[in-house]
Amino acid sequence: MVELLKVLTFFHDKSLPFLINTIALIVAIVSRSKLVRILSIISVCHLTIYVYFQGFFRDFFLHQPEYLSIIDAYNIDSCTVPVLEILTKSYIPGGSNAFRDDEDEEYIELSNYGYCSLCNEFDPRLLPALWLSYLSHKLKQDSFKNVDELQIPFTWNTFLDLQSRLNIPRTSLINLDCGAFYDLHELNGTRFLESCQDLENETKGNIQFKIVKPVDLSASEEVRKIIGSSYLLHSAPPPEKVFLLGVGPNRSGLIVPTYSLREQPFYGKSDLFYFIKSLVIPLSGTIDESISICEEADKLIELLSSPIANVSVIPDEELTHDIFRLIGCGDTHSKRLSKDDFFFHLAEFKSQLKEKLVRSWNTFDAKLLSQINTINSTQKKYFHEATVLGEKDNHYDWRFFKQLHYSQYERKAILHRLTRAWLRFSNTLGIKTWIAHGSMLGWYWNGMNLPWDQDLDVQITMKSLITIVKYYNNTLVLDLTDHDYNLNLGVGSYLLDVSSMYFDRQKGDGENTIDARFIDTETGFYVDITALAFTNTANDIPINDTAFSEFNQVLDSDFVMKDASHTVSKDDLYKDLSLKKAELWNHQNIFNCKDNHFYTLENLDPLIPTLFEGSIAYVPRAFRQILQREYNRGLLYYQYAEHIFRPVFDLWVPNYICKNDYIGNKCFDKETLLEVDYTKPLTRIHRTEMSSQNRGSYSVNDELGPFRLDPWIIKRGNKIKRRLDSQ
Repeated sequence: MVELLKVLTFFHDKSLPFLINTIALIVAIVSRSKLVRILSIISVCHLTIYVYFQGFFRDFFLHQPEYLSIIDAYNIDSCTVPVLEILTKSYIPGGSNAFRDDEDEEYIELSNYGYCSLCNEFDPRLLPALWLSYLSHKLKQDSFKNVDELQIPFTWNTFLDLQSRLNIPRTSLINLDCGAFYDLHELNGTRFLESCQDLENETKGNIQFKIVKPVDLSASEEVRKIIGSSYLLHSAPPPEKVFLLGVGPNRSGLIVPTYSLREQPFYGKSDLFYFIKSLVIPLSGTIDESISICEEADKLIELLSSPIANVSVIPDEELTHDIFRLIGCGDTHSKRLSKDDFFFHLAEFKSQLKEKLVRSWNTFDAKLLSQINTINSTQKKYFHEATVLGEKDNHYDWRFFKQLHYSQYERKAILHRLTRAWLRFSNTLGIKTWIAHGSMLGWYWNGMNLPWDQDLDVQITMKSLITIVKYYNNTLVLDLTDHDYNLNLGVGSYLLDVSSMYFDRQKGDGENTIDARFIDTETGFYVDITALAFTNTANDIPINDTAFSEFNQVLDSDFVMKDASHTVSKDDLYKDLSLKKAELWNHQNIFNCKDNHFYTLENLDPLIPTLFEGSIAYVPRAFRQILQREYNRGLLYYQYAEHIFRPVFDLWVPNYICKNDYIGNKCFDKETLLEVDYTKPLTRIHRTEMSSQNRGSYSVNDELGPFRLDPWIIKRGNKIKRRLDSQ
């Protein structure tokens, strides 16, 4: 009965006929009238036929989502050596048609190891491992002299296995063109058709349309996944370069430009098969078996650390175009800020770009100038989310949306690796950035993201924003830093996407307040990046506007208390605020993001080094004052979002766990105790930090290893365990 009710509730948003049939089934169960029962049973038969042709039974009973907990992660961490040896390897595709060249009789087969089920499943580590092997091979070739011109081919299709995402089991979706899809999902009143184009000569059995631009509508989870995957498959530009974090000497990075395979004649076949076959990658005789991204990373690191590779570290400002190059590690000590970091004047910026291009042409400045000249301040929203029917929080990038619901452990694990990747990326480049808003509140409590958060908030100086938009926009980042002991290695990849409206520093209608995003390409989770700049906004704000209470607290930290007091003259209070605002404005010492959060240089400088999710991060000097402005009692409340902060554990724990234990000394819940074991090294350091008056600096050797296994690794490990147990 429970399983049947699951079937019914799953389809509650699909169609009116299905809802009627659901009601009929309930009537058949509770009614005492024989005639009503007979009619209801007929309706139930109709329901059964309906779900059968929707392909639902197969999808529900054979492909139920696997919700994971920290116990699952612990079980994989505790696996025997044979399981871990298999788990660290990526298997070359065998007989899967998805990877075959249909016009070629020869294709790669897995040898006698019997892991065909693994080799024919998508492995996000496989292509990056092949990239590393290819780069090592090229760098060792005596005949290969033009190192600067080294590139790798790229398509979103192979990198994210988009064909599988579009392999929808519901037969009613096959062969639909734009109009039919629009009608089936009742998208009346939306602008879906403006973003959709029918495909010509598309193979029958596939979806017969492509998405060519963002689609802003609330739709089912299935529709949102189709929209994003179709756009990536047919229309999205490939990343301009791949940034391999941690594969250079002393954990530095490596930039590898890409070229698109979409326009190549073989794109209709398997570009992964083409990559393996046509580029003749020597895998030391193991091409018919497996490849390990950990081993390939070690080989490339060793090679790049030797004079054989002949690869240089080239500063960004010396580049005229993208080339294959090393990126040196930035300074991880306390970062100092100055007013110059926040100054930006559009007219002056354009003039400087033009002058530089007259003296010496380079593609970076030319691209920036072209972008500014072709886009006006009335442009519509740049970043779009996957809005799902009935859901309030839609913290997923629309292109990379894969599913809506994740277990609490899965969400923590995804944010864990996303956070660490952003911090490694920004530290490698020496970007001046710090954690902000809700993420800084999470850091304040225990050095980690809040367990109910779905994104990461960071701020950045305007000067650093110009650096990333100029040299690193549309870059795909792979974090290979923890190659020595990280099962997650190679799983996460992240797209840095900077808004085309970054140069407009006014809030406007509020649709473009985010300057950039660092997006997890596997899930659509992201880092929101907002820049601080000196603008006219502070001077234009009326201090008596209640909507700007936070701004008034920047002018006077006791504003809230004074404003509520019956003994403080309001006229005197607002006169003092006006004088303070004029002083800060005249001294150019008030900076803001486009969402109108304001800071003085004294609030921010110097940035304080800390550990966040185990990696080196920074917080503003006046972090307590800033958090009090934004969250009022957020530093005091121990209960929020159905969680209680248990100080014995230094963790936010769900209310339903150990209900009568408010501090953590009487709770013996297995999952909670495992969470304590995994996080204690970090929370212990954080507690010491918060009680210390003098904070020291951190080096990369002080960073902690990752303490959350990625959900994909856990699921892969479970499959391997089941296979070995059945033998």
